[in-house]
Amino acid sequence: MKPLALKVIAAGRTFGPNVAVELLLPGGSLIALLLWLYCTYARRSNAQARA
Repeated sequence: MKPLALKVIAAGRTFGPNVAVELLLPGGSLIALLLWLYCTYARRSNAQARA
């Protein structure tokens, strides 16, 4: 596959669940933003705990 296609697929896997939440729920933009922030900071804190 081409590198651009791989980047698009990776972005879809990353943002896909958040886009679904945003489209399906009332107030989904805020919920998707909070979910993304939670997942981002949870990954950082897990990585720091392992180091």
